[in-house]
Amino acid sequence: MKTCTICLVLLVSACNATVSKVWRYNLNYDNPLNWQSQRVPQPGLDVYLPAKLNSVVKLPNTVNVASITLPLKGALLIPDSDFSMVFQSGHRSQDPVSFNLPPRRPYYSTSNWRTLTDPGSKELQYNSAIPHTERIPCQFETANFPDAPGPVDLQYHEAIELKDVAFGSAQGLDEFRAFLPTELGQMVFPNADETITREGKCLNPDKCKCQPDWITNGGVICDNEVCPIPRCVDPIVPSGHCCAVCGSMLTMDLTNFYGHFVKKVFVEKLDQKIKLSDVDISTIDYHVGIQNDALQLVILDKEEYDGRSVQLMKSLDPFFVKNFRDGKYSISSPNTPHY
Repeated sequence: MKTCTICLVLLVSACNATVSKVWRYNLNYDNPLNWQSQRVPQPGLDVYLPAKLNSVVKLPNTVNVASITLPLKGALLIPDSDFSMVFQSGHRSQDPVSFNLPPRRPYYSTSNWRTLTDPGSKELQYNSAIPHTERIPCQFETANFPDAPGPVDLQYHEAIELKDVAFGSAQGLDEFRAFLPTELGQMVFPNADETITREGKCLNPDKCKCQPDWITNGGVICDNEVCPIPRCVDPIVPSGHCCAVCGSMLTMDLTNFYGHFVKKVFVEKLDQKIKLSDVDISTIDYHVGIQNDALQLVILDKEEYDGRSVQLMKSLDPFFVKNFRDGKYSISSPNTPHY
């Protein structure tokens, strides 16, 4: 007779806090996307969980099945109160329902994260001008995971550098560090044998770049990205971007800026100037960030490149001259569209 190793885990849901980046996926039992039928099982069906689940599935308060086949290795996360599992055979004549084998999704992949302004708010609209390095939790941000995020592959990388982590009942970096090397931690966060979780060295988003140098320069994020072919002559590659893009980029070295520069104030003024420009702002993406001790403004065409981003950047030159009197800036743009 075969035996199975199964952990029944009790975790209290995390208290919500203001976050910037939220893990996109979950292994909730009541999530239709986690089932091969794309539907949550009806009561009284035979339910199968993968033999090699190697992760954690979160159960709802009530599970109603004819039978449930448990994994040889895995974990079930049960609610902290009012949980019941009911066995009935009302639909035994129907085919059994199978839970999908969860894929390992890299922590350092931009497609696995979504950006929220506040917990529970809608996901921010995709902005192609945001560097790939800023689509992963920054060193001054909190990484927010659901109770059962599925296998989050750390790919044997050196470290995670964050302001904080919110994951189930594990609140804070110290508890998260203690969780990673456990058997359950290795199921949820595989390939983290030697990964160090440490607080970011710079926690001021107005003065610091999002990721430390070892991530920015080491291909940690870009190795997980697939780049489209740019449709312009001499495309640009802004700092923090993994892919060449068609648009315009301004950079200003902050180390040589002798005045009092406040990024938040600059961005507010820039927003107003762009709204008053002749370019339809619904057709462009733009983003202001700090990269390698430099202010970086990236403006990109949303659809096919036709020079609107370059036109907008040129129209803003008087604004830059006025605001950068104490600093030098440079602008890079591609030549012409390439068809």
